[in-house]
Amino acid sequence: MSSAAGSSRQRLVSAEVAGTPLPAPFLTHAAVRGWLGFAVLLFLLQALPYLSCRWVTDESWYSAPAYSIIHGNGIANPAFGLNELENHIDARPPGTAIVVAAAFRLFGTGPITARLGSIFAGLAVILLIYFLARDVIGQAGALVATFLVATDNFIVLASRTARPEALTTMAVLLSLLAMKQYARYGLIGWAFLSGLLIGLGTMFHITLLGYIVSLGILAIVFDRRRGGFPLRGASAYSLGYALGLLPFAVWLLTAPLGRAGFRGEYLNRTAGIQFWSKILQEGQRSPI
Repeated sequence: MSSAAGSSRQRLVSAEVAGTPLPAPFLTHAAVRGWLGFAVLLFLLQALPYLSCRWVTDESWYSAPAYSIIHGNGIANPAFGLNELENHIDARPPGTAIVVAAAFRLFGTGPITARLGSIFAGLAVILLIYFLARDVIGQAGALVATFLVATDNFIVLASRTARPEALTTMAVLLSLLAMKQYARYGLIGWAFLSGLLIGLGTMFHITLLGYIVSLGILAIVFDRRRGGFPLRGASAYSLGYALGLLPFAVWLLTAPLGRAGFRGEYLNRTAGIQFWSKILQEGQRSPI
């Protein structure tokens, strides 16, 4: 009897280490898809009405550079005056502007198309929450988490604006999902992909320092538990992150006004405050 109990405890611990859900699934795949579809429907019923109406005041700071891109003027912000540096180059991370520009190119310029990227990102967040939570709190808990996210006011608002929050959240969750796969299978490619995806998230918004450091620490913790080289996953993760930032860095170094734009956006605006404080407070911009 004691041997059987010990074997049962060992299987339980193995399941926890592997990251598999301890509670047994109680719904069929078809039923799960139905509940996920219902969560998506609830989200869309909140996010789509009056989608052409303006909800926040600074969406133009992201749609204006997209408008500049599709008209062949590069990543610049025509919302600023001709004498302002931003009118010639916008040195902020260009991910959101590129997504909005792609929507403009495919579906035409307008307030609804400017927000399509955020809508799809919000949908991705809902589904990613389910797949991440399922392996932590089981099928039932994951469905509850999915409905909580699908009806969360912040997620709904962020997903109906031409801003980076929904896109950034999607990238962070994708990176976390890749790191979870690294924890489960130990394949170094998953750690590399996690770093690459968090680099993508940084291209939407620079205020990801906490996530960047936390995921790197997670990789170290997973490797120490395996008893292998403790920096194996962290090294691959860091390499992926560096490669994710490389195109942005190359653009800033090679564009005619790239270095001036970087100094204007991240250094000259920090008068009286430290550089890292500027990074943490990005987004608090004053129009001319």
